[in-house]
Amino acid sequence: MSDAKMVNIPSMNVGRIIETLKDAYCAIINAGQKLQLLPSVMLWGPPGVGKSQAIRQLAMEIEKNTGKRTVVTDVRLLLFNPIDLRGIPTDRWG
Repeated sequence: MSDAKMVNIPSMNVGRIIETLKDAYCAIINAGQKLQLLPSVMLWGPPGVGKSQAIRQLAMEIEKNTGKRTVVTDVRLLLFNPIDLRGIPTDRWG
């Protein structure tokens, strides 16, 4: 496994993030497969660039394209110690 470096982490605008993730999640959900098939995604950027709004919009797109209800849980990792992150909900379709 290679180390993640800034040179190999793709940079995307908010619209492309929403479209890319929507396509991936909807394909998995509509195929009846488990979401764990997709790798975790971390949105990283300065405050105010639209990360939270992008996730809310992504949830609406998933609902519209799959007919599944989506729930967004906003977790600000800076507010937690690593031990606190156990038990964070991940998938309600599996």
